[in-house]
Amino acid sequence: MTHTDCYAFHLDSIFRPRETALPALRVSPFEGHALSVRYGTPEPRVTATDDMWMFGVIVALLVFLFVFMRMHRIKANALFRASFSQRQMDILLRESSFARFSAALQSLLFFALTAAMTGYYLLRRADGWTAAPMPTDGAAAYLLLATLLLTACLLRQGVTLFLGNTFGNHDAIKLYIDNTQVFLIIDTLVLLPLSLLLFFSPIGSIAATTAIITLALLFAVRILRGMQIILTTARNSKFYLFYYLCTVEIVPLLIVAKIVWG
Repeated sequence: MTHTDCYAFHLDSIFRPRETALPALRVSPFEGHALSVRYGTPEPRVTATDDMWMFGVIVALLVFLFVFMRMHRIKANALFRASFSQRQMDILLRESSFARFSAALQSLLFFALTAAMTGYYLLRRADGWTAAPMPTDGAAAYLLLATLLLTACLLRQGVTLFLGNTFGNHDAIKLYIDNTQVFLIIDTLVLLPLSLLLFFSPIGSIAATTAIITLALLFAVRILRGMQIILTTARNSKFYLFYYLCTVEIVPLLIVAKIVWG
């Protein structure tokens, strides 16, 4: 190498741009992860569903249900006795204001708001939001379910009264509606404590199964009790019982089961 070549080499070394080295990786204390300061990838944001608003709903329903039963002089043990005995039903109707129109509406509202909790839990667990046109917000979906249940209950009561007047069995169907009202409040008393287990305990799936089985058993007992009331108090048109059960009770349940389970 000549003197001129050495001089050119030294000039190139002086004016050559500096090479930027990659930042060193810092080992994470968590096993299996490495963090780079410069080329770190941002983690996706994870959102969790907060069910604390449901706790407030359950507490509010418990308070309002207690006030409702005190206002209308209704005792829980009297309700359970009236669900199996006509004599106890007569005592309940005589000693309380249970048969008033306002009490009937309030019992329907309590049942709709309480049963909607179980429906909301099951739909969310089965990813039902994607299968049905439901709002994504939890409170909005719950209110929609409660509104649908309340509407269905009101329609059932209206059809029941219409059929009772049509077949000339107004008194018998009035007792049937009172019996239905008793079971709706019993359903509410049973489902409210189970709702706490649904959302705020590690045995939510067991509580959901218990709620479904309890509702099915109470529904069967209510139907049998209603059959007894109509067969013993109806003056004519015994086939009305068959028409009523097929039109108002059983057929809607079959339609809902077909929609849910395909």
